[in-house]
Amino acid sequence: AEIARVNEAIATLPPPNIRFAPPPCRFGNPEGEAIPRPASAQPQPG
Repeated sequence: AEIARVNEAIATLPPPNIRFAPPPCRFGNPEGEAIPRPASAQPQPG
């Protein structure tokens, strides 16, 4: 019964390629590219 409820919940979710896509604000928003990324996102030079 528990698994059936989980499957129903998953069925209502959008496809994974939509769920895990970057926020739409990053597309078509030039300022989004200007925002510095966290230090953990890129290895530090040197």
